[in-house]
Parts: sequence; structure tokens; C-alpha cells
Amino acid sequence: MTKPRVKEIEVTITRKLTLEGKTCLVCGKTFWGVGIKRYCKRACQNRARYDRHAEQYRKARMAAYYEQKKTELLYFSNMYPQVQYYESHPLRLRWLCGRNGCTTSPLQTISI
Repeated sequence: MTKPRVKEIEVTITRKLTLEGKTCLVCGKTFWGVGIKRYCKRACQNRARYDRHAEQYRKARMAAYYEQKKTELLYFSNMYPQVQYYESHPLRLRWLCGRNGCTTSPLQTISI
């Protein structure tokens, strides 16, 4: 049994879209776009999305920041026993070693 012969043909398709004069909703710049386009460039589209969901983005960014700081504090407290935490602000470190040498005091707990 022989395979049937297959012939490949290159095809090009031309698509015609009607462009309309539009105004960007973010920056107010005039541009040409198809019917559903609302923003002149990707940066304006990203800005509009951020503005719609700003509170969610800020909360997520702050949560990631505090998690990173907590990890750094745990890392430094394990590496350097002369580090302790400020009671007023749990994300700041205080080095107990000064010019006159180290003092010994217990580490305070992290309260985040």
C-alpha cells in the first residue's frame, strides 16, 4: 500500500479592517483604531486596569512587602545573634553591637 500524494499550497489572506479616529480614555491622545479599541497604547491600557483595581494591587503589594521583611528579619536574627527588633516597629532591626562591644539581651518576638 502506498501513501497518497499530498500537495502543499501557500495561501495568503488579506483582511480589511475599518479604522476610526478615536480618543484615548486615559491620556486623551487621538489615534486610529478598530471598533473596540479604547486606548492608544499598551501603557494606557495598563494604567486603566491599575486604576480600576488599585486597592487590590496595593494590598497584594503590601502583603508581599511585609512577608519579604519578615523573612529577612528571621534570616538576620538567625545569622547575627546581636540583632533585636524594635518594639514600636516590628519590621526594623536594632544592632546591639556598638563601638564599645556587644551587649547581650534576648531577642524580641516578631509581631506582624
